[in-house]
Amino acid sequence: MERWGLLTCLVLATCISWTQSQAVGVGDDTPAPATPDSGVNTTAPQTLAEKQYQKAISIRDSASPSKEDLATAVNLLLAAAGIDAIQVAPGRGRAAGTGPPQARDAPVTAADVSIVPTPNAGAPHKEALRELIYVYLEGDGVPYNPAIADALLHVLADAGSAEAGADVGLHTSLGVRLVGPNPRGALFALSAPDLPAALARYQLAAMAGDGAAQMALGHRHLHGLGVPRSCEAAALYYIPAAGAAVALASTRQGLPPQRALRLAGATGGGGAHPRHDPGQEVLHYQWFADFGHVEAARAVALALARGGDADMVRAVGYLRQSAEAGDAEAQAHLGHAYAGGVGVARDNATAAHWFKQAAEKGHPSGYFGLGYMHLEGSVEGASLQRAFSYFRQAADAGVMVGQWPGHADAHFFLGMMHLRGMAVAPDMQRAVHHLGVAARRGHILAGYDLAMLHLGGHTGSRAACPDAVALLKEVAERGWPTLQEAHEEWLRGEPEWALLNYLKAAEMGYEAGQSNAAWMLARGHGGVADAGAADAAALALHRRAAAQGSVAALRALGDAAWYGRGTRRDAAAAAAHYADAAARRDAQSLFNLGLMHVAGQGVAPDLHLARRCFDGAAAARPEAATAVATALRALRVVEWWREAAAPRLPATLVAAVAHAATAWTRVPEAGRGPRGRAAASGRATRGGAALAAALRAPGRLLDALDAAVAASSGADLAIIGGLGAMLGLVLWRRAALRVRAVPAAGTGTGWGPGPARPRADAPAGVPVQPAPAQPAPARPAPAQPQPAQQAPVQLAPVQPAGAAQHAALREQLAAAAELRERGLQSPAPAPPSQGERPGPVAADPQAPR
Repeated sequence: MERWGLLTCLVLATCISWTQSQAVGVGDDTPAPATPDSGVNTTAPQTLAEKQYQKAISIRDSASPSKEDLATAVNLLLAAAGIDAIQVAPGRGRAAGTGPPQARDAPVTAADVSIVPTPNAGAPHKEALRELIYVYLEGDGVPYNPAIADALLHVLADAGSAEAGADVGLHTSLGVRLVGPNPRGALFALSAPDLPAALARYQLAAMAGDGAAQMALGHRHLHGLGVPRSCEAAALYYIPAAGAAVALASTRQGLPPQRALRLAGATGGGGAHPRHDPGQEVLHYQWFADFGHVEAARAVALALARGGDADMVRAVGYLRQSAEAGDAEAQAHLGHAYAGGVGVARDNATAAHWFKQAAEKGHPSGYFGLGYMHLEGSVEGASLQRAFSYFRQAADAGVMVGQWPGHADAHFFLGMMHLRGMAVAPDMQRAVHHLGVAARRGHILAGYDLAMLHLGGHTGSRAACPDAVALLKEVAERGWPTLQEAHEEWLRGEPEWALLNYLKAAEMGYEAGQSNAAWMLARGHGGVADAGAADAAALALHRRAAAQGSVAALRALGDAAWYGRGTRRDAAAAAAHYADAAARRDAQSLFNLGLMHVAGQGVAPDLHLARRCFDGAAAARPEAATAVATALRALRVVEWWREAAAPRLPATLVAAVAHAATAWTRVPEAGRGPRGRAAASGRATRGGAALAAALRAPGRLLDALDAAVAASSGADLAIIGGLGAMLGLVLWRRAALRVRAVPAAGTGTGWGPGPARPRADAPAGVPVQPAPAQPAPARPAPAQPQPAQQAPVQLAPVQPAGAAQHAALREQLAAAAELRERGLQSPAPAPPSQGERPGPVAADPQAPR
């Protein structure tokens, strides 16, 4: 929009005025009626309260009022408002000495403030009350105290102010209480909402014509938030709010700017940001424009036409320079300037000349200008047929130009001409088509008129009421600056005020307000001390935003269910929210769902589905390719472990790996702030179930890879390092088991000398020594060389022995085994005594086998 400048917008305001009077009956010069909140005094002579108010305002608006002057102005405002005194008594709103110590030390709220009225005073002066609210909010002439301002807001609402009643309703429905000065510097605290009281305030304010209350009630009826769900009731509330926005669009002031700012995707925040400086932009292009650069001259003109201090005379001069050089866009802008008398005297002939020059070059704005002049009858030979033809050429050419702001206007006029049968036969179907195109491109009048056609049953739509309410809601939201004010306060580094306005916008139904307020509450911005109340409020706001189709809110609900923020921890609910967001191609939700399929958390373990989710995340967000590639490598490792490694390993080893994995992937603990961890418990089993048990709570893995998807950096080292640690643990454990399996010298496993297996013919319990090797009868074995100094020991045949000799031999064998373990020789056994049968002879451990 800024590329095309504000010259077209200024001229189109006249078009909007004509069209609005034709379509909805709202005129451009209709004076706004005096309302109770307008501050316009329609009675004469002035009352004493009015005089006091005017005197106070003159003092406060003076160049440099002193502290004494400001104090005098405050006293005059109090007198005009009929207030004798303001008393603050901490703890007044609760019984003395009750509640926990932190409650007794809580900041002052409106419940602790007492407003003492002046005896025999009449009705309070509403404008004086409103000025006093700003005085205490800003600390201008009095000590800063938002709690007193909140109490004065209630007094103003009780006096019949619709705007104040709507604000009190917003605060009550959200549980917002402004607090007095406190060490934390908090502006407000969150308490339990009082919905019945809020609805009563909303109803009174809506009946008095307050747009904020109308939008809040419309949003609640649309989604059934504390009231019966009814599309028709929502439409009844949105119609007057949208009509007020249409009336504002027809004025020279126009609609407030709406800037789309998503805090969840913004870098930094909460601090001062550099602002755009139009003066610097003008200087940047002016040097080139003075040397005859055509596009630079046009850029200078558009920069001069923007902002509240626009210099239209200089802008027209640079436009003429660029237009005379043949620039089609500058020619169209110059035509609009002459047609509307902006920066130059109004001259229809000159405007038509420049429009023709632009149209001959195929510029859509040139076609549109000529079409409007023929429709208005301000050009020679004007006709409705030629107007219709020019509007159609403008609509067709606008598709080729791109972001041409007049494209919606061309479709709007085509729709209105089809609707009213101007130059063509009436055709409701074509009218609805063109109005729909204009409405989708943000044309406020087209959206309002199309909604009225839906509600009147003229479009034949089966979802006429929902379609109409959606259009009316979009139109109404264009007319309020609440969201933009919150954006500016955030950029100025005022998070408390930004959060308060985001909450107000959220209650009015702005999805961006709901998402931004929830984001701030979940991350501790805005100074809300009660973390539990902040998490609960953030969860409720995320649910509202998700009901309006916010994918980020769906993902946030999944995070809240997974980490237990504002609700109990529920992996199945988290998976359901992630699945809803993944169905809308949200990369991070696809990635999280893939991890949950790998771990079997909240969903059935399924590596095939996990791979599909990872591939979908990479396709939806190419910059997440690094994290996805890392996850796929980890998935291959998991597949290898479950299918190849774990079934072949001992159960103790699988359990050890499972225990290590469980210690690394811990369950996130409920709470706010950085994602905490709590130890996970579980019994490891053999095979794939063991790894699944080890990954029952992959909180740390989700944290690392979530950040990798968002930033796509640093994930490789984290994941590879973790996998390397697990692989090192496996190898260390295997080495330890091997060391235990290798026996000491002499224990006999085929790798060294030791006791041989017992023979089958040996009596039970009798120690047996191996018999000497006998050559095979058929093929005698070759003689083995033996050391010359020592002959091999020949063992005697085994003979039955007595019990006493058996016990003695067992003791000798045990002693010999102990000596062999120590690397020593065993003594030769004593010879058998006379009368005893010879027993087996122990072999010399040093003798060669």
